Amino acid sequence: MAHGPEDKANGGPGYEVEDASVKEVAFTGISLAIGTVIVCFAVAGLLKVMTASDSVRQAPVNQVPSLESFPPGPRLQEKPWEELQALRKHEEQALTTYGWVNKDSGKVRVPVDRAMDLVIQQGLPARAASGETGAAAPKTGHEESNVPTQATGFPAKGARARTNAPKQ
Repeated sequence: MAHGPEDKANGGPGYEVEDASVKEVAFTGISLAIGTVIVCFAVAGLLKVMTASDSVRQAPVNQVPSLESFPPGPRLQEKPWEELQALRKHEEQALTTYGWVNKDSGKVRVPVDRAMDLVIQQGLPARAASGETGAAAPKTGHEESNVPTQATGFPAKGARARTNAPKQ
C-alpha cells in the first residue's frame, strides 16, 4: 500500500515505503530503446527512398553546367550604350522611311505618319457579312445611324437595328 502526505498527519512516515519495481523500470527502458532504434531505421529508410526518387526526376542543383550549355561569348555587352543607340537608330529608320519587307511577295514598309494618313483617307477594310459575297465598303463612322440628332445629342433610337439590315 502506498503512503502519501496525508498519512503523515495520521501518524504515518510521509514518504513511499515501497521501492519501485526493478522489473517495470527495466521493461520501460528496454521498450524505449527498441522504439528509438525502430524509428531511426524507419527515418533512414525513408530518407534513402526520397533521395533516390528525387535524383531520378531532376539533375542535382549544385552541379556545374558544362561549357556546351553556355551561349557563345562574349556573354556581356562590351558597349551597351552604343548598342542601344544603334538599335534605336535602326528602329527610327524602320518607322520613318519606306522600304521592302519582302520584295518577292510585294510587301513594303510605310512610315507611321503616312500609314495613319492612309487609314484616315481610306478607312479600315470591313469584313463581308455572312450572307454577302465580295468586299463590303469600309465604314468611316459617319453613317446616318451614328450621327447624333440635334435635339438629344444621341443617335436615333433603333439605329443599331438599321445598320445591320441589308440595303435595298
